[in-house]
Amino acid sequence: DLIRIFERHKFLILAIVAAVTLATLAWQLLSPNLYQARANIQVELIDDTGTNQADILARNTQRLANERKLYRSRNSARTVVESLALHEDPAFHAEMGGAPSGSESDQINKAVSTLLEMTRVESEDGSDLIELTATARSPEMAAEIANAFPAAVRDLKRTRSEARRQELLDDLGAEREARVAVAKEAADALAEF
Repeated sequence: DLIRIFERHKFLILAIVAAVTLATLAWQLLSPNLYQARANIQVELIDDTGTNQADILARNTQRLANERKLYRSRNSARTVVESLALHEDPAFHAEMGGAPSGSESDQINKAVSTLLEMTRVESEDGSDLIELTATARSPEMAAEIANAFPAAVRDLKRTRSEARRQELLDDLGAEREARVAVAKEAADALAEF
């Protein structure tokens, strides 16, 4: 029965297969080429011996998750956009679907959103490597973006660390001044005694 059905509708079946094949071919020929560049980043894990290994494993898993989030953050993408001046790059405008309009801040925000759509961050269980994949219409741009992320995250970490250090120094300085004032009052009170 099936053979008779196929024989009776063979031209319709061939027409459908040909239409789908031609549509797929046209879509493939008209779609832009996309290139991928990968950067592998090694995360420094905790390796304490003689301590609770389950706790270390949990902290290392959290450390990897935090690194992935950091590489997917808008702050790191913003640093990449600003360091490579992607919001001003005509080749990157093609990735964004045209030159962005508005203020420079709006252009940067649009470029950051586009950059986050172009990148993917993954890691395998049991590995200390994070793989960042950048997809772009040119291989040079994909490589530039993939290579810029580790430097951007390093700069973000350094900036946060310096800000924390400066905050601690300011707190210590204020406490020192307060203690000097208390010591001076105590010395004056002792001198009057």
